Amino acid sequence: MIRVGPAGNPIGYKGKTVDVFDYLKKLGLDAYEYQATYGVRIGKKSSLLIGKNAKKNDVLVSIHAPYYINLSSADKGVIQRSINRLFITSKVAEWMN
Repeated sequence: MIRVGPAGNPIGYKGKTVDVFDYLKKLGLDAYEYQATYGVRIGKKSSLLIGKNAKKNDVLVSIHAPYYINLSSADKGVIQRSINRLFITSKVAEWMN
């Protein structure tokens, strides 16, 4: 099954991200990418609400990890920060279900 939806909140949507799924369903969309491209800036409570509301509306959620990931750097600090960003992103994805 192919699902279609926006990366981020759709044009014209003025509400909170946790509530976007009713709007997507009304548009006939059934997928959504949460964009964390400049860092994961969402907590557990909001992540769980996203997962709950997406499930209620049968919308598949994915997450875009931050751009600042480099696992091939010569700088061990850059690698460690990149691993941390991936870990945080995967934890949020788990909460979003």
